Amino acid sequence: MERPVECVLVSNAPGGDGVTAEGQTLAQFLSGGDVGELGIFNADTHIASLASGIPSRHYYAVKVSATDVRKSPTFNSAPTYIDDTTASSDGSAGTTTISSFDGDCETEYILKVRLESEKIFQTYGYQDLVKTYSYVTRCCSDACGCPDGAAWDVAMGIAKQVNDDRENAVISPSDYTMGVAKVLNSTDDVAANDPVTVWTLVKGSNVINCATNINYGSGTAVAAGDFIRIMDGGGTVTPAAGDTFRVEAADAVALTITLDRPWPGASQDLDTTGDAEVIPKATGESYADSTWSIEIAGGAHATPAVGAFSAIAGTFNSNFVTAHIGLLGGFDCNGTVTSTAPVMPYGQAWQVSQLELKFGKNAIGSGNRPSPYRTPFPLSNLNTNESLTVSTDTYRVLSITYANGHESAGTIVKSPYVVRLCLADGAATTYTDVVNTAMAAGWNGIAGSINADGVILQM
Repeated sequence: MERPVECVLVSNAPGGDGVTAEGQTLAQFLSGGDVGELGIFNADTHIASLASGIPSRHYYAVKVSATDVRKSPTFNSAPTYIDDTTASSDGSAGTTTISSFDGDCETEYILKVRLESEKIFQTYGYQDLVKTYSYVTRCCSDACGCPDGAAWDVAMGIAKQVNDDRENAVISPSDYTMGVAKVLNSTDDVAANDPVTVWTLVKGSNVINCATNINYGSGTAVAAGDFIRIMDGGGTVTPAAGDTFRVEAADAVALTITLDRPWPGASQDLDTTGDAEVIPKATGESYADSTWSIEIAGGAHATPAVGAFSAIAGTFNSNFVTAHIGLLGGFDCNGTVTSTAPVMPYGQAWQVSQLELKFGKNAIGSGNRPSPYRTPFPLSNLNTNESLTVSTDTYRVLSITYANGHESAGTIVKSPYVVRLCLADGAATTYTDVVNTAMAAGWNGIAGSINADGVILQM
């Protein structure tokens, strides 16, 4: 169970000032320190402490202006636990891969997707948000010129259905329930089959515009039924990441190549040095069904603006959407689903801002915020300097836990109290000073009292 956070202080000390120097008074800190600078003060003398360690009675303070500080409560004991993040990360959504399926002609293939996120739970409560995507494979009669079904047809049809959903990443790139669906093939790339001239892809269009011709390799023209494997953002094509499309039409006069589905990534040029390759029709159709797969990224909600309290409850923990995918229709007993978990973001400006605005009031001493159900919404009217987070910064978050004691029915009750110091990545000395100098020197000047697990022996 996560310990309760009671106080959040954001430090954006410019110029590497870090923690205020040993021996400075609180008055000197206000008059001479930089806005965003952090200080650890003796609560009895109001003199800063650094190399000599944490005083037995102390508090943390961040300079807000020449006349104002934001501070923690005063602590009368050593912290019992210290935990910190490494350098900040924006995280990544999890992915789901569908593989080991066959392709039958004129058959409906169905994905049933259950979506989970904190925002979805807040909106739907105990009712699941479920979406269904289906695709009927191509006709396989003699008139269709397609004697057998194919796994590539299933994969590309399903990918198009997912990408065409207006609530998914291709249409809504800043706030989407599911990411881009890609079609992958594990067969080695065909390195010699690069475009002869530059081909241009436009996001949301299924037409490639070619500079001077539609040729690839040594001069062969692209034809309907060929496959094109493309690297999103460029780079050498790899089977693990190259999104594969089928050519539905090729026009050597108009210099256009029409794909089976729109390009989902950012607009880009395909050059002649390896970021796209053509797989001839006969070669691509000969690939075993087992080599084809569909990879679908998880969704992500729009990140809140820094300094504006988000309506998404708890969004400082996660802004990702997890997709749980079930297989129906032609996929029954004919497909495997594997998933990777999302990597949670941490230390991002928007997360730190949410922490600051949710818990910072206690540090200021004004008590908890009123209910968000009041009208007008009270969190939309922020006071001056209420949020000290800088939108362009990322942060290391240092959590310092105290077993704060209070009397209850004649006994001392130890309840955890957490201070989070959010230290801007750019001010590296701030983190070094806090962790490697003040904390390492120990409590009340007792050196070496922090063990390898981040635990300080409570005195």
